[in-house]
Amino acid sequence: MAVPSSDGIIVRLWEQYNVGWRLYKNLEQIPRHMTPYYSREQMKIMGNYANAEERLLTRRRVWQVFLLVKLTMFIVPTVIGLTESLDSIVEFSEDALWTISALYVFARWAFYYLKADQVDEIVDALEECHHEWNVGPNSEETQSLRRWYYHIETGLSVCWHIGLMFLMALLILAPVWTSQQLPFHAVYPFNLHNPEEHPISYILIYISQSCCVIYFLPWLLLTEFLSCHCFFQLAANLKILCIQLRNLNQFTGHGDNEQIVAMELKKLIEFHQKIMHIVDRVNDVFYNPLLTFLLANFILLLLCTFAALAARHQPLVAGRFIMTMPIVFGALIYWSKCGDLVTQTSQDVAAAAFEAYDCPLWVTRSSIIQRDLMFLIQRAQKPLTIGARAPLPAFNLVTCMAVSSATPKGRHQHQQQQQQQQHKHKQRQTKTESETETQTHSEVRFS
Repeated sequence: MAVPSSDGIIVRLWEQYNVGWRLYKNLEQIPRHMTPYYSREQMKIMGNYANAEERLLTRRRVWQVFLLVKLTMFIVPTVIGLTESLDSIVEFSEDALWTISALYVFARWAFYYLKADQVDEIVDALEECHHEWNVGPNSEETQSLRRWYYHIETGLSVCWHIGLMFLMALLILAPVWTSQQLPFHAVYPFNLHNPEEHPISYILIYISQSCCVIYFLPWLLLTEFLSCHCFFQLAANLKILCIQLRNLNQFTGHGDNEQIVAMELKKLIEFHQKIMHIVDRVNDVFYNPLLTFLLANFILLLLCTFAALAARHQPLVAGRFIMTMPIVFGALIYWSKCGDLVTQTSQDVAAAAFEAYDCPLWVTRSSIIQRDLMFLIQRAQKPLTIGARAPLPAFNLVTCMAVSSATPKGRHQHQQQQQQQQHKHKQRQTKTESETETQTHSEVRFS
């Protein structure tokens, strides 16, 4: 396989955003690929997506070994550095925060090194769904929905990249406005991290840590996009299924409409079955990443909140935690909202099938169509959920609020929300009692 030129690499990196800009200028086009496809391509360009095809390349295998050594050399000194921070709560919390983050990156690297082929199966299956229902009677509505989802996913990706750039600058330039010597506190043998004793090795370590930040954080963001936007695509395909079901009555004008409707309905049932299979594969393949993501975010939120409160008299130190908290909490909300979209749209399938069942023009004349629609309604009664496998709860906003309420700040906000809800409930109860009492008095006066 030939090595792509630098221009080709740049074009492939920016292709997702170039396509989004062309779609914005021409509303009649549809994206050729979905956003998870582009995220996978970007990870391949970075040389950190070890599927079967990439592992056949010698340079990719060498690069993977280099990344493993590089990540290990970053994690081990930071773990050793924790022993020097035991005397200070703020320093220990900060070191623990970045150590856990580095371990999370390592877990992500291990997952995509071992499971990239299974992730390919999910992305390829969603890519097939992406090209369905784009031609036909309802193609305009379907294409509009696909463009809308593409713009939303691409726009959110740009926002996340901007926030990540600020975080990277904050981490790399931390020694400029703080007393620490390196971006991350680490202990190396022979005191190599000391700038006074070993200035050259200190500069090399500084550059090494900065390169790790510049490479691994954008790659980590791409892994999150690849998984989250798969959930977005599942929701988009479920909405397209609802559109097709609600427009089944357009075939009533045909002469042999019952056979046409039966064939279309069979295609829709198979499409729904395909989506259900992809959801099962997502829950199976992404189970460990979801579990590690939930645990890591829970610990990071606790550390950020605690360390920010402990360092409230040191604004420069507390600023790093305050900057990290929205990113960690935003990632949790992002994943949870994606899971919510899948659950909500899967419940809409039953309502759309019932609307088709309620059409009296052809349903009353075909028992086969009635049977198929009732089967689809019954099967769609159970909502599709992401990550609903013990001990991991369903990944939705309820789980997000449960995790956030475990932090001191989140618990305080959760208590305030509960108090507000109780206050509103008491007001409604008082209003209902007063209305009942007024109605009773009026009935007495009338009698």
